[in-house]
Amino acid sequence: RVDIQFNPPVGLYHKIDYGTDGQALKDSLSSPLASSTEVSYIEITGLTKDVLRPGVVSSSLLAKIITQGKRKVALKFGDAETADLTHMRRCFQDCTKLVEVSNIPASVTDMEYCFYGCTKLEQAPVIPENVTNMKDCFSGCTNLTQAPVIPEKVTNMGSCFSGCAKLEQAPVIPENVTQMPYCFSGCTKLEQAPTIPTNV
Repeated sequence: RVDIQFNPPVGLYHKIDYGTDGQALKDSLSSPLASSTEVSYIEITGLTKDVLRPGVVSSSLLAKIITQGKRKVALKFGDAETADLTHMRRCFQDCTKLVEVSNIPASVTDMEYCFYGCTKLEQAPVIPENVTNMKDCFSGCTNLTQAPVIPEKVTNMGSCFSGCAKLEQAPVIPENVTQMPYCFSGCTKLEQAPTIPTNV
């Protein structure tokens, strides 16, 4: 059984198996003892593609459980069950309790709108090297202070960092990028524009 009072320090994750309905995760994040100022460091196992699949204009079941909980969450993908996952489109859209994500499956290629509106996300995750689409990936992440390294295969960065008002430094833009309209729109603290690829 999950110890719902356990709040690990940074870098120490406790494992929770998603199971059939995510109940253990719900219990952990919605305990009456949970504090809205605490961060739960969770290594989530037992995920399926269905749990990570979004609705037409909404986030995934996993994101909804995190958002409905009382605690902020630093999430780590924990096993090989999602090893062949290729897209995370809208996976964490508007997940306002998410502060960090790590160990995203290497097979992912599409991250369009993945973290759209994640207003508590401060540090971007490592982006898998096979990703090609990052359209609106971090759009509306108003607390994001550091951009990730953009993989060489990325071609679409339209509105990728739109509204990231705390972002001070732009990442290096790969030569394969051909689309990046409004990529840094609303990045009011950005001090220097990146070099734009010739094919944009």
